[in-house]
Amino acid sequence: VGRVFDKLDELKLWDDTVVVVLSDHGTEVMDHGKFGKGPGELHPFNTGIVWHLRHPDGPKGKGVNALVQAHDVMPTVLSLLDVPFEGDGSNVWPVVTGQQQKVRDHAVIGWAGWASGTAKGRASVRDDDWNYVVSVGEPDPNPELYNLAADPDEVTNVHDQHPALVAER
Repeated sequence: VGRVFDKLDELKLWDDTVVVVLSDHGTEVMDHGKFGKGPGELHPFNTGIVWHLRHPDGPKGKGVNALVQAHDVMPTVLSLLDVPFEGDGSNVWPVVTGQQQKVRDHAVIGWAGWASGTAKGRASVRDDDWNYVVSVGEPDPNPELYNLAADPDEVTNVHDQHPALVAER
């Protein structure tokens, strides 16, 4: 990445270049006492992505704390290039510039195993207040619900204490 940035400096292209740095999802490094990744840990250390976006006319050094998903990358970048896009995902540039506060009120994250037949795995539905994690394709012996305000590290499963909230998720 440094070499690309050095070349942009050398060629004086910063004023004409949109730069996107994007990562894959993370992995647990003893966050909850384990190392690795998998469907049993749909928490930010495993599900978050790094997404840095620089546009010559955009804000500099601004962080955005909004719920976005990986499928928002393409509509956002194409919009910045004035290329029409129809499909899944949202253009998050208005959030970056402050024209909007958010593009969605929740994010859905999934982990599936495809052996044969119906996919089985886990899904997380996250909003600003809660992370609800449940099995997909089979009964869930351990559904999870985390109160993000009271438990930002998502350690205490409060699923059984909030049946009404779980029912609406």
